[in-house]
Amino acid sequence: MTLARKAGITVATTRVIPLLTANAVAVKRFDRADGGRIHSIFAGTALRAAAVDAEPELSYPALAQLLRRAGVTQNDRNEKDARELFRRMVFNILIDNTDDHEKNHALLVTAPGANGKYELAPAYDVLPTGSGQGYQEFVCGTDGHDSTLANAMSQPGLFGLTPAEAAAEVAGVIDVVARVRTPASCAIGFFPLLARYPLISKAPVPVVADLIYLESGIALSTSNMIVAGSIDD
Repeated sequence: MTLARKAGITVATTRVIPLLTANAVAVKRFDRADGGRIHSIFAGTALRAAAVDAEPELSYPALAQLLRRAGVTQNDRNEKDARELFRRMVFNILIDNTDDHEKNHALLVTAPGANGKYELAPAYDVLPTGSGQGYQEFVCGTDGHDSTLANAMSQPGLFGLTPAEAAAEVAGVIDVVARVRTPASCAIGFFPLLARYPLISKAPVPVVADLIYLESGIALSTSNMIVAGSIDD
């Protein structure tokens, strides 16, 4: 969760609670404010409620479209939420969090009587599964559930992003995740993409751009990319 926050993802407040032989993580409720309740619904519920008749596709792009169409528009919150959802998708792929099913995404109904009523709730269940299964629970793009950057970047327009903007978002998330100090044995299980490029955080900016191109086929301008210089930060 801390790593997700560093990647520009809004996360629920957490606290580690020491137990006798292990630790637990307490997650603060985000659907309470000023002594009252903020209505919260799972992503699957929201997508099904918005569907006309058939079972909707449960996917990141579909949820992004719903946020852009029925999200709170004040201060462009809906567009910002769609962009953040893209980052969450990329982050989940990079850390091998494949348990990103419809109930691990939620929306807050902050303006029940308005056309734009939804806000993306903070992320609350984000951790590596270590499965290396190669597919996400939530559909990512034109290749369905495949856990690849190419799939994640296949429909940037549905998130309100240009291909170049999407690639820049990916580069930013790679920058954060690649800083993690973890044994190679763990990296192979938890960070399968980065395990193939173990020195990516030390690479020059053009090399990172080349990685994104190799993974997605999208060329990225390197003029305003910033990549970490050390994996030990």
